[in-house]
Amino acid sequence: MQDKHGLECENFQKNFEASAVQPKPTPELLNLMEMRRRMVKAQRYVEADVAGQKIEELRLRLQADWSKTQKMKYNSQLVNLRRRQEVELESLRVRIRNGIEEKVKTREKELEQLLQKYQNLVQERENKYSFDLQKYQRILKKT
Repeated sequence: MQDKHGLECENFQKNFEASAVQPKPTPELLNLMEMRRRMVKAQRYVEADVAGQKIEELRLRLQADWSKTQKMKYNSQLVNLRRRQEVELESLRVRIRNGIEEKVKTREKELEQLLQKYQNLVQERENKYSFDLQKYQRILKKT
């Protein structure tokens, strides 16, 4: 079961990483890029360079925010996976415990039945012995 859960965690991690898509550019970033393009076209290179720096800062900030969001999403989903695995393990433990308790009860019942049979046989033997003893005592009294 632990191997299965370990494999599930590995698959979850691979699937999560594979499904992670880079965020789309925000309207603010697109506007800055368009402004920079226009400034370069108008040969305002100093202003274009400043816009380029703002673009890079914004990209870095957006990338950091996206990474943080992805990390939180990953951790949340991993916690949910581990919680589900714990529930699965606990239900397996309960099923095993219930199975053991059922076997113990069945065994106790079988042993009680066997003991009852033994006690019945002993009682039957004692009754037969007592009956035979009385029979022989009557026969001895007649003679």
